[in-house]
Amino acid sequence: MGAIGTIGQTVTPTGGSSVNYTWIDKRNPATAKGIVKAVTIQCYAGGVNTPNNVAIKIFRVNGSNYEVIYNQIVTTMVEGTNVITLATPQNILIGDLIGYYSGLSGSVAVLSYQAGTGTGHHNKVGNVTTATAIADWGSGTETLGMYAQIMATFKGGFSGFSPWIFLKDMWERHDRLWTPDKKLILPEDLGFSY
Repeated sequence: MGAIGTIGQTVTPTGGSSVNYTWIDKRNPATAKGIVKAVTIQCYAGGVNTPNNVAIKIFRVNGSNYEVIYNQIVTTMVEGTNVITLATPQNILIGDLIGYYSGLSGSVAVLSYQAGTGTGHHNKVGNVTTATAIADWGSGTETLGMYAQIMATFKGGFSGFSPWIFLKDMWERHDRLWTPDKKLILPEDLGFSY
């Protein structure tokens, strides 16, 4: 099954972010509830970063604060497009925001952005790892070059099996589901008991 939504977007780079800032893409919040397994980051310059100087972040608005719900250090990036597999797939809600920290020193991979209008991003000096007041963040018009697909999550139904898995299995075994007198047999291995 394919993606059911997105968070962030890819850009045609017109510049790169400053170092020692945390950036949040305000223009492209999550469009669906699901799970993110990998993030694409576009780096404008500084092809190789000093290890532990860059981090992927996902934020959730909680009242008047930005809450960090995911933070992962990235140890290797190159100039251009980087696809980073998340160490732990992250559950996403509609409206969650993708972000990035660019490190302090060394050859840092700088996040690409595309010029725009309106509020494209929020930014804050330093590596933000805890909840912070939205009012304390600066803003800019540029759109950040970060993107992830949101995949569906399935849970519940038929003793923990999702309905579509149940129906698929039933269809594949339909010859064995009916008795000669047309009674439906519900398989015990799918959680049914008699």
